[in-house]
Amino acid sequence: MKKTFILLCPLLFLFIKTKAQNNLPPVYEIKSDTIPEFFLDSTYWQILADQNNNLIFEQVRQIPLSNNFNDIQSAKKFFKKPCYTYWYRYKIKNMLNSTIRICVGSIAPRADFYFGDSSGTFKHYRTGWNYNLEEKDGFKKANLVPVEIAPHEEVIVYFRRYQLIKSNPANLQIKISNAYYAMKSELAEYDIEYYGGEFAVPPFFLGLFILATIFNIFFFFVVKEKVYLYLSLFLFTFSFSGNSTITEVLFPTSYIVPIVLNRFVFLSSFFLLQFVRYYFKTFTVTPKWDKAVRILGVLLCAYYLFNVIWGHNLPLADNIISIWLGGLLFVILLVTVFRASKKRMDKAAKFFMIAVVPFLILMAFLLILLIAATFLNVMTVLDNYSKWGELAIYSLLAWAAIIFSWALFDRYNAQRKEMAQQAIDKERERNELIKRQKVELEIQVAERTSDLKKSLEELRSTQAQLIQSEKMASLGELTAGIAHEIQNPLNFVNNFSEVNTELIGELKAELAIGNMQLAIEIANDIESNEEKIIHHGKRAD
Repeated sequence: MKKTFILLCPLLFLFIKTKAQNNLPPVYEIKSDTIPEFFLDSTYWQILADQNNNLIFEQVRQIPLSNNFNDIQSAKKFFKKPCYTYWYRYKIKNMLNSTIRICVGSIAPRADFYFGDSSGTFKHYRTGWNYNLEEKDGFKKANLVPVEIAPHEEVIVYFRRYQLIKSNPANLQIKISNAYYAMKSELAEYDIEYYGGEFAVPPFFLGLFILATIFNIFFFFVVKEKVYLYLSLFLFTFSFSGNSTITEVLFPTSYIVPIVLNRFVFLSSFFLLQFVRYYFKTFTVTPKWDKAVRILGVLLCAYYLFNVIWGHNLPLADNIISIWLGGLLFVILLVTVFRASKKRMDKAAKFFMIAVVPFLILMAFLLILLIAATFLNVMTVLDNYSKWGELAIYSLLAWAAIIFSWALFDRYNAQRKEMAQQAIDKERERNELIKRQKVELEIQVAERTSDLKKSLEELRSTQAQLIQSEKMASLGELTAGIAHEIQNPLNFVNNFSEVNTELIGELKAELAIGNMQLAIEIANDIESNEEKIIHHGKRAD
């Protein structure tokens, strides 16, 4: 029994291997090397869901995972939830007698291709816009990988398709390109872009917009009005949005920078709304409608962050939210311009209409084209548009930037003239005030001079009276002094005269009795008194 089991083991291994090989998809035969490209429909490829995003190539090509590959219709029955990663496989056979060169690629963020030849050897190639440039193989810009298939050789291809967010399996058509035509197409695009003048368009307008940005930033620092700042930020972000010059020349190896710059269109829309708000002053002219404008600005900023962080694998042309936000932005801009212009149809509003109407007409046309291409799945229309649409957008945006810059420069001149006129008016008012104050001052000086003269006259009169009073007082004092000086000797004269009269009476009495001795003494006293009378009389003189 043990020997029988040992003998049956190789047969069992051969049976399992044969069953696994029979699970492979049918072979797609290439019978011509003149067809530029062809597609493999779902009958020629199988799909396997990587639920945990951890399967490697060696696992999926071995049993049991190799047996879990199924066609898309059968596989959808087993898919319970969306995945980040799906594995595809298909077989190609060269039916020609010469070696053919083909290209495979994908629009997925990351794509890994494993080519296995008849000897069982596999070669690994990587491509996708989410890889850095040095990590990719093949035609790096076109995200195509060229391979060779020998005459009558059959190869099996494993294709790992990685999404940055979870999604359901896509019922895609795998495209295989002829390497010669793919290279010719790439060279033709490079030739048109770099030598046909298309490459010069983005740098030219980028330089123009940077000059306009610097111009408005300068006036922002001079005037201190936010309208200049928002216009400069709008021009800056819009010119950097999707600009191939920056991504290819300045950041050729980075895939993050193009993602961030491509989403600058949402920031530029936000700054455009802010510019319109401050240009028309909707917060004072239409305050209720201004709230709707601000809400849309918040939505644009929030969606920008969402798109940069989580929406890397969603091209803008296929993003329904982007389309709705673009339409909403277009409608709100039209309504804002209409309502603000209706409230104040001044020179600024006319400038705005001249600048924006051509651009809005083009954006409306492009929005309709984008909606039609998205819902009708006719994306080739956008390829035809890209040949002239970029130039038209840049040209009309440059026109709008020039008109807006001129309008703001005209506003600055008007403000400067208004400020100069206000300064002149203030100077005139100041001069008139000075004149009035001068007249009032002259009146006050005259009044005060009159009062001063009156006071001076009163002072002089008072002074004269005071002098007169002083003179009279001095005269009185002098008279009193003189009278006093005269009165004293007169008193002595009067007193000695009275004494002499009495002495004479006594003398007569003594003479009558014959008392000569006493009469002589009295006569001597009278003589002495007379001398005193003479002395005091001279004092009075």
